[in-house]
Amino acid sequence: MFNGRNIIPNSQEELTKVVCFLNEKADVGEFEFSESPSYWAKHEGIIKPLGLGHDGAGYYFAVSLAFIAVKKDGGIVFAETDYVWRWAWSFHLVAGIAGWNPDFMVRVIQSFEGKGDGIDGLMGWVHAVDQKVEYSKHKGLDEKKCEAFLLDSLKDHGTLTKREIVNLLWNVLSDKLSDKQKENKVDNILRKLRAEQKIENNTQGNKSIWSLVKS
Repeated sequence: MFNGRNIIPNSQEELTKVVCFLNEKADVGEFEFSESPSYWAKHEGIIKPLGLGHDGAGYYFAVSLAFIAVKKDGGIVFAETDYVWRWAWSFHLVAGIAGWNPDFMVRVIQSFEGKGDGIDGLMGWVHAVDQKVEYSKHKGLDEKKCEAFLLDSLKDHGTLTKREIVNLLWNVLSDKLSDKQKENKVDNILRKLRAEQKIENNTQGNKSIWSLVKS
């Protein structure tokens, strides 16, 4: 299973749809989140019901790249029949929003080299991301994306303690904020989602435990 947490907070709507759709198919045994590029290449047609047309392939292979690259620490083993250019093309869709650092991105690109067309310009993309890394750290995720990130994590884990939530959101908040400001930001997000009846709290002893409100 793939919860998409490394791409969904920043992703385009179509990319999120593909992640959710594939998870649904995996739940009923119709799809496998495989570490084999060949498996993904053979099952591209599974997303046809989403009606994404020609662009759907880009989103599908972006999800596969996000999954396999992390599993393999950037070093992907492609077969000659894997249509490597499809992953190279989708690299642009996923590398920036997944928060991959430049060193990791170089390892991914080295998996493509010598195995197919479509890798021109990817090192330039790494350089561009390298220039944006510091800016991204300063900016952080906006509040809406932090909320979506938390809700997705609660859906995945069922419950999270307050400390786990703080740890989850800490590094996606702007590093311009002080520790106290980050703590206040987390508290504000929890209060807001609770007021909207999206999450609920169950305190057990000295532990504050949060979960999604059951519909």
